[in-house]
Amino acid sequence: ISAFTTSMLTEGTKNMTASQIASTVDSWAGVLDGFSGRNSFGVSASFLSKDLYPGLDLLADVALNPTFPKTEMEKTREDMLAGIKAKKDHPMPQLFDLFYKTLYKTHPYGHPLSGTEKTIQSIKRSDLVAWHKTLTVPSNIVLAVVGDVNKSRLIPYIEKLFQELAPSSRKLPDIQPEPPLNGLRTAQIQRDGAQSHLVAGYLGSDLKSSENAPMEIITSALSGQGGRLFFELRDKASLAYSVTAFRRPGLETGVFGAYLACDPRKLSVAKKAVLQELDKLREKGLTQEELQASKKYILGNLQIDHQTNKSQAMQMSLDELYGLGFDHLERQHIPDIKAVTLKDIKRTAHKIIDPERFVFVTVAAGGKSD
Repeated sequence: ISAFTTSMLTEGTKNMTASQIASTVDSWAGVLDGFSGRNSFGVSASFLSKDLYPGLDLLADVALNPTFPKTEMEKTREDMLAGIKAKKDHPMPQLFDLFYKTLYKTHPYGHPLSGTEKTIQSIKRSDLVAWHKTLTVPSNIVLAVVGDVNKSRLIPYIEKLFQELAPSSRKLPDIQPEPPLNGLRTAQIQRDGAQSHLVAGYLGSDLKSSENAPMEIITSALSGQGGRLFFELRDKASLAYSVTAFRRPGLETGVFGAYLACDPRKLSVAKKAVLQELDKLREKGLTQEELQASKKYILGNLQIDHQTNKSQAMQMSLDELYGLGFDHLERQHIPDIKAVTLKDIKRTAHKIIDPERFVFVTVAAGGKSD
């Protein structure tokens, strides 16, 4: 419903139609879009400095006054249903939907971000209006502005724009962390294809955990063409077409895992090899060379990723919204990455990578994998 809601934010407000919004943004050579993820939804915009204040007017109008016109809603519904149906033609979306559903039995992260055909078909205009009204309250909004701005003029202007937004006593649902796994969970989808796909995954660290920085380094060391998994399982063993590690830290819980695509005839061997590499990491950690290379890669990517005002504003707004603080990246996360030791890596890997409690899922051709 969040994805549906944000797709509709630029489709008409009390003051402007969808075409007027689009033509106005185009005339400014700007960008204005709704966004939605697992933990939040919102509006992001980029404008030239000379158009900042009319741009803020438009952003506030889109964020606060959407009308959810029925004709545009049905177009959006069709697009969302087409996206859901398209997943059936691609093994990787199926694989990861199955993985999160299998890992998260009680937490909402187990639901697909796209929704399902049933849920998207059932959503009414009144549902979008109620959802938007519930979440768009002052205590639940963060606005970040990065660029050539005059703070003394900007803040009073923003306060005036949002002054009619009434406070609310509504509280967001209290979501509990996913309970620890009590053993191995498996699931499989059988489908024709030249490749089989697998994921081995574990409950991981949340955004506020002290394990967050070590897990980021571990994931980096395992991933990419220079990573351990690629070298051991593709270059040396010729078991994989592609292989990588991944992680998604969340608000109450997180996930860490490894993905591999292989020849269906090699699936059983590839499964054992992936688990052996993860067990090896659990017991021995990383080398000093891997630790330093991963730190350098992560810190370099952070510099590249945050070169634009838009990316900085997005990072600041989400970090503030999630209770980390708008300056979390510079104040804490980067120092945390620099401070991680080999002991931290080994301790964290030993905790997260539990050989008795994990999820293993496959989208495979032929019979079931052993």
